[in-house]
Order: sequence, then C-alpha cells, then structure tokens
Amino acid sequence: MANQGVDVIICFKPEHSFYITGFNPIIYSQPVIAVLAADHEPVLLLHALREEHGRAGSRVADIRLFGVWGDKKTTGPDWQTALTSILRELGVEHKTIGVEEEFISIKCRRQLEAIFPKAEFVDVSDLIDVCRLTKDPDEIAHARIAAKISDIGMETAIAGLRGGGTERDVCVSAMHEMNMFWAKNFPNVEVCDFGSFEGGRPQWPLVLGIIWRAYVSQLRQSHAAQTSSR
Repeated sequence: MANQGVDVIICFKPEHSFYITGFNPIIYSQPVIAVLAADHEPVLLLHALREEHGRAGSRVADIRLFGVWGDKKTTGPDWQTALTSILRELGVEHKTIGVEEEFISIKCRRQLEAIFPKAEFVDVSDLIDVCRLTKDPDEIAHARIAAKISDIGMETAIAGLRGGGTERDVCVSAMHEMNMFWAKNFPNVEVCDFGSFEGGRPQWPLVLGIIWRAYVSQLRQSHAAQTSSR
C-alpha cells in the first residue's frame, strides 16, 4: 500500500474480505466489508444480524455494525453511512482509496465516489491478488487438504464415468465420497465455499468441473491408446 500510495483499502469481494478478516458468512444477503488503513488494524463492517457470527469467526477485534437489528448499537442505518463514519474516524476520507475494480459494480463505484467526493480512487485488485499468492505455512497446509479432498472427487467421478453413470449419478457419488473423506480425515477443518449475494452456492459447479476434467482425461487416454496401436 505504501509503495503504491494507497491510504486505505475497502474490500467487498468475499474472498478478499475473508483473507483480511477471517470471516466468511457464506450467505451475503448484506455486504461484508473489510477496511484496511495503512496505520490501523483492520476493521470489519457487517450487518448487525451477523454480529455474533462475526465475532466468533473473525480474527479482527475492531468490528462495526450497520443496519437495524433488535437493540444492537450500530455505526449507521446502512453500510454507506457506517463506512463514511469509519473513514472519517481514520482520517482517510479525502485521501487515496483502493477499491476492487474487477469486482464491485458500477453502481457501487458511483456510490463510493458520491460518499467521498474529494478522494482519489485506485484499483487494488492486483495488489491483493499478489499478496494472496504468498502463502504462509497454514495456508499451504489447508491447500493440501483441499487438494486431497478434490482428488477423491476426481477419482470417484472417473470411476463413475467409466461405469456408464449419468451426470447426476456422478455428481452425487463424487460429493458423497468427498464429504465422507472430509468427515473421517479432517473433522476439525471447516470446508466451505463463498456464497453469492443471493445466497449460498451449492457445490454442483465444482463437481461438474471435476466431471469435465475427468471426461477430457478419458478422451486423451483413449486418443493416446488409439495412436499407439496404429
């Protein structure tokens, strides 16, 4: 951030806000925003409904709330008001603000520009991606766990295709075997996806991807066998 002259980063992308705060609500019915200033600990801004979940799941101590939920004290009635208060408190509302241009909508960008008219906005999508490429030992260990679980899904999908199973059969069996392998071997590890703004996403796209790779693998093996026999 210092090298690029960025005073504060505002993260809306689920993968990025999780990377900075450690919190993944799964269902993003309301924005989950990570605010990272150069000289301040990260701030997690989320709807008051998710306060307990946020405090239990996040490693960030500074959690702010927006919206209306029971008698909870919030920073503002909406995320725009709360975010304005936070950036003013940090003294960066008129400085250089980093945003994820590859993720946020044009509407969101215009809202931010209207809220902070004197600020300069720059894209920090690549900056965050570069940081995420540098893995610590914990991230590497969990990536290996994810790979082991995915391998089970791949092996099951290939076996199902060879047996002439339907796409639905292969999806169900691959998901079942991955879940069983996860529950048996990594009972203390949370396995989850990042939900969309409309709700949590099912795992079917992952399994369909496995099926497609398995199908391509079979085609290559078949082609190689035919070529060698000629």
